[in-house]
Amino acid sequence: MEYDRPGNHCLKIRALRPIASGEEVVVSYVDATNPRRVRQRELQDRYFFTCECSKCLDEALVESEDIPHPLDPEDHLVTEQRAFDLLAAAQKDTSITGPIQKLKYGIHILRKIDSWSLDRQPLASLRQNLVVSLIAAGQLHHAFLHAYIQYRCVDATLYPERIHPIRLVHQWLLVSLLRRIEVSPYSREDLPHQTHNISNLSINFRRILMYVLQKLFRRVKDDQDGAFADMVRRMHWRHGGHYTSNSVSRGEFLQEADKLREPMDKVLQQELVWGDAP
Repeated sequence: MEYDRPGNHCLKIRALRPIASGEEVVVSYVDATNPRRVRQRELQDRYFFTCECSKCLDEALVESEDIPHPLDPEDHLVTEQRAFDLLAAAQKDTSITGPIQKLKYGIHILRKIDSWSLDRQPLASLRQNLVVSLIAAGQLHHAFLHAYIQYRCVDATLYPERIHPIRLVHQWLLVSLLRRIEVSPYSREDLPHQTHNISNLSINFRRILMYVLQKLFRRVKDDQDGAFADMVRRMHWRHGGHYTSNSVSRGEFLQEADKLREPMDKVLQQELVWGDAP
């Protein structure tokens, strides 16, 4: 769903998948990527009903198996709720460092569970909120690494539709971070000391930027009126995307992406270690 340019008073709705004739179109009141038990609780608390959509009914059949082993089911629910509480607390925290600490600890307690995958909620939401909080704190290099983890390890599974708006926004954020870090970097006076400095790595970040930007451009190029698509088109043009000589192949991207594996793995390993809980 997107609003058109100011003054046109037009709301556009784009289907993420084909809709069959006569098929009911429904609206998700809550985050559909959250576990069924969390969605049902939110719907009861906010809207006073029990959802019986096909997604909830299908997941109800397997929810008892939806416990990362070897964790005890009750311990699982306690840890999951603790992480959701930390996410909510971080979103309400208006300080600079407070949200970062809460989000990092929420990530830590879930990552300590070996079978808790990176694309499982609330871990994915904790990471995305951490990206935003790190940007607010001026830690652009650290924010990029987490945004890159989201891009490479999370979004394709959590949002399988290639034109899913959240997936596209995450790609835009990754491109924007790359532009700030490599293409139009801040001066040293503009940023604090970077805790995960990636500028000294022998990586062609411009090549990564162009590859992600090319993919993003292809996803939105048919949208001739949307404001978001217009921003993507303008950035694509600004970086010479309209020239064939500037295109980046998947092989060229993977060659540079492979060099990011070590700093990415370092971030993921650090998530397993924690001192005192906040």
